[in-house]
Amino acid sequence: MLPPQAGLRLLIAMIALVGLFFALYPPLLNWETVFGFKFFVLNAIISYWVFRFAQSLIRTHQSAQALSNARFRAAAQGNLDPFMILHWDPTHTPATFVVAEANQSSVQFLRRPLENILGQRFVDLLPEPARASTEDFLKTRLGLPDPIDGEQSGLEIHGQRRRLRYQVIPLSATELAVAVQDITLLREVQEHEMQLALAEQRVSILNSLITKLSHEFRTPLTIIGTDRAPPGKRHQHRKTPTALRHPAKANSTAGQAAGGRHHPHPARDTQPG
Repeated sequence: MLPPQAGLRLLIAMIALVGLFFALYPPLLNWETVFGFKFFVLNAIISYWVFRFAQSLIRTHQSAQALSNARFRAAAQGNLDPFMILHWDPTHTPATFVVAEANQSSVQFLRRPLENILGQRFVDLLPEPARASTEDFLKTRLGLPDPIDGEQSGLEIHGQRRRLRYQVIPLSATELAVAVQDITLLREVQEHEMQLALAEQRVSILNSLITKLSHEFRTPLTIIGTDRAPPGKRHQHRKTPTALRHPAKANSTAGQAAGGRHHPHPARDTQPG
């Protein structure tokens, strides 16, 4: 089977030969054949330049893709998260993804030496429940232009339930890269913060209700989470009569108002001899 570029070249050559035949064969030299010859020649010229333009675009895209892949692989070597480059091997029985490259974080994550990772079937490195679904998913990503992110929870890795974030990056029609990040602790912290935020929201609602009740019934109530009362309690304290707040001062003032004589201290009024 001819490759697409060779087939396109052959088609252009056949069109050119047909045009040349109509141009050189005398019995066919009439207006129809002249018009047909011009049409074929014009078609051949357009096809040729379309082919050259498409070929230029293909080469530019391939160069950019190769450069992007090289940069990705160079950057991934310094990536702290586990990553692997997988190669689709149709000669394998059955056809499957084989690990072509892996960084040092993958060795630590899988707890296997590098030589026991490279060349292995990717599904053999996964937990049993996720093998079939993961390989089917990766097949659908081959050759696509855009990467995809996702999360997988409930995976049992080394006897512990883990939550993983992954990114699948297509590199070519037969290769893709998989980056993995363990976000178990991150999700636990986020869930704890969410629970704290909900608890604070409930306390805020209760405190708002307590403040309204304190103003409504003029009853001092303590705000939850503090040792202070709402503004209604302080307002009520200012309205309390002086006699209740300062009993001694109130008694002294009442005695003076009744006309009682203030007697000085006996020791000071006594004269000697």
